Amino acid sequence: MKRFSFGIIVWIVTLLAVGTYFSTIVFADEFDSAQLRKVWTLDNPNAANTWSLTEVPGWFRFNVLAHQDTWADRGLMPLLLQTAPKGDFSMETHVKIDNQLDSTYGCLVVWKGPGEWIHLELIFDATRNGAHCEYWPGGIRLAVANIDPDEVYLKIDYVGGVWNLYYKLAEKDDWTFLDKTIVKYEYPYQVGIGAKTWGANPVVADFDYFRCPELGEAQAVEPYSKLATAWAKIKTIANYQ
Repeated sequence: MKRFSFGIIVWIVTLLAVGTYFSTIVFADEFDSAQLRKVWTLDNPNAANTWSLTEVPGWFRFNVLAHQDTWADRGLMPLLLQTAPKGDFSMETHVKIDNQLDSTYGCLVVWKGPGEWIHLELIFDATRNGAHCEYWPGGIRLAVANIDPDEVYLKIDYVGGVWNLYYKLAEKDDWTFLDKTIVKYEYPYQVGIGAKTWGANPVVADFDYFRCPELGEAQAVEPYSKLATAWAKIKTIANYQ
């Protein structure tokens, strides 16, 4: 009976110790490090398209050549991706296009693969400027908010199989609903950011952050000494058995 009781105590204290050492937090990359976090995958078919975390400290920058698009085929658009959470989720970014040339885009991305994607975009185009969305399959272009900014906040909520699309012009603004779509992609798929051009102009697109609350990330929140203390408690309890 004594051994059984002690075993239970060991498991309880161990779980408490682990619980104090690790914590799951909301995923948010503020791009405030010179090193790319390991959760990201850079999908960049053309090495001439470059990226940087140091050209503008606190921002992720894509430098993209002309004619670097993606459509029904993969194309040459560079993407920064990670696996999407299962079920409903929300993600957002703040993007700025520095050179503001025609046919250039900075995008919040849902990516299954060639011909299966959603781009919620800051777009500069002859007839479409501002917040915009397009997706495949079908090549359907969704509503455009012709606001002609050089930066915008973008948000996608995936709820009950519906992709809801939002934008705002300033951090403290309320989100403005742009449109929605029910295009379906078999899980798993990826989420992240990207930049592209389909015309003769290059683009420099800067991203302030990427946030997705449902992408929890385990992080150590207590020093190792806390675990040592917990084990000391186990020994103390054992002395009373």
